Amino acid sequence: LKKMAIHSGQLNRFIVLPGDNKPVRSYEDAERGVPDRLLELWKEIMPVGIDLTALNSSLITPEIIEVGWGKTREYINRMSDLEDKRVEAGESSGTGELWGRFSEHVIKIAMIFAICRSPNSPVLQDEDVKIAEIIVQTGTEYVIDLAMNFMYENENEKNKKAILVMIRNGGKAGVSRKDLTRNSGGMKMRDFDDIIKCLIEEERIEADHEKTATRPRTLYRAV
Repeated sequence: LKKMAIHSGQLNRFIVLPGDNKPVRSYEDAERGVPDRLLELWKEIMPVGIDLTALNSSLITPEIIEVGWGKTREYINRMSDLEDKRVEAGESSGTGELWGRFSEHVIKIAMIFAICRSPNSPVLQDEDVKIAEIIVQTGTEYVIDLAMNFMYENENEKNKKAILVMIRNGGKAGVSRKDLTRNSGGMKMRDFDDIIKCLIEEERIEADHEKTATRPRTLYRAV
């Protein structure tokens, strides 16, 4: 990501933690307890002065969240299928793994809705899962857009994405070749032409030639 993601407030919308890109799913009934490792981490981040030395998993018994009637369980099972399809579909662009926790996040947000509605006896309902799916899908697509436009492996890919962003920002009116080269940061014309050719071959942009009083003007538009 570019530093602009910090100043624009884009990056602070996320809680970023290290973890597996594709966790193994488990459909077995979970034990009613809290992992000891989680308790150790909890102790480390709690404010000074709070005694957690005696805290252990046997003292905590989380409430079980029931799954309601109707199509709720069907929706939950469908999330896993959607996740697999989106991971596979994103492999060609290198963003498939960003969908790797889709079903997990949907269930987490749906549980928040259920707990807020009834803290003592939470029950997942159809609408909880539906709304959670929209939230997670929107968030994941936003992260993918950031990754596709602002993350790069080398200088050539950086320049390629910068040019594509400029063309997209030009909208239907398009961006002239003259304006692109002027704002390309002193890029060599050979490199510029190679990038334009590559983007056209990938069908990500199209070129249009307009007649003028002097010589034809080349415009580029995003596909």
